[in-house]
Amino acid sequence: MSTPPAQRKRYRRWSVQAIIEELQRIDRAGRVRITSNALVAAGHTGLASAIHKYIGSFARARQLARIPAPGRLSPYTIERWDEDRVIGEIRDRNRGGLSLAPSKLPSKLRRAACTYCGSVKNAIEMAGFDYAKVRISSPAWSREQILAALRKGAKSKRAGIGDDGFVTAPVALAARREFGSIRKALIAADLDPERLLRRSHRSRRELVELVRELAEKQPTMTLRELHSHKLGMIIARRYGTMSKGLERLGVDDWPIRVLFPAPSKEEVIVQLRQRHRRGAAMTHEAVCRDDGRLLHAGLKHFGTWRNAMQAIGLGALVGRPSRRPTRPSSTDA
Repeated sequence: MSTPPAQRKRYRRWSVQAIIEELQRIDRAGRVRITSNALVAAGHTGLASAIHKYIGSFARARQLARIPAPGRLSPYTIERWDEDRVIGEIRDRNRGGLSLAPSKLPSKLRRAACTYCGSVKNAIEMAGFDYAKVRISSPAWSREQILAALRKGAKSKRAGIGDDGFVTAPVALAARREFGSIRKALIAADLDPERLLRRSHRSRRELVELVRELAEKQPTMTLRELHSHKLGMIIARRYGTMSKGLERLGVDDWPIRVLFPAPSKEEVIVQLRQRHRRGAAMTHEAVCRDDGRLLHAGLKHFGTWRNAMQAIGLGALVGRPSRRPTRPSSTDA
């Protein structure tokens, strides 16, 4: 299917003076720290690139713009958002010539828009813009294009729907929308749905042979690696869990089960203190994201995350944070 050519993107012409003026404007708004990471996260990628190209460093750029160097963020600083800031950020992006399409917005702005405005669509409309005009949507498939795609795919030897079938997800979605079902779309394309929509189903014997063949090729494969393998996904989907599937197939000597004993209470304290010295966030959510094994061991030995933090002298960090904290970065200029 042919798609219309994408609209030509407009690039802003930068100069030292233009960079200084833009930095001063962003600094006056007071919503973004004048650092490389903060500007990129806020969607000012072009400005960050221009600073490196025309000025050389962010320190020099701040000096020319007479902007004081920002202090280092605390690992427990939480960025504050509200409805007014969401709307202001959207309007700032528009003034800077940046796209307002939801897929182009910074992730933290999208989350804040959903939290304080109900949705990204509501936030864009509250900022005074037409959501239908700023969103990026793929052109709709025509009836003739759907039929042509089905006929072309039917010439292959693959059968069924999905990654292994000739009816891929975009074609299937368009066919259901236009014809009501894929079967009706195939009939309209003068194709035999009974022959084309058959799904390959491996018997138990075939699965056993495939498992033994994979075990011979990769005898050191671990259970986690098998979970990520296509054959492992088929087994888990058919039998509910990987363990039940391997048991039903009579496989008990493969793959390798790697067992890691949980850290002791003393080891948990040592690892938490090491993490704190590195400057990593110590909240429940951050540790869960970075090191789930350490989190579970801490809860096992101390009962609650509050108790674990008190054990290393950080009793102020308790429970689950209401919002994700901003983590410091060593690459901040």
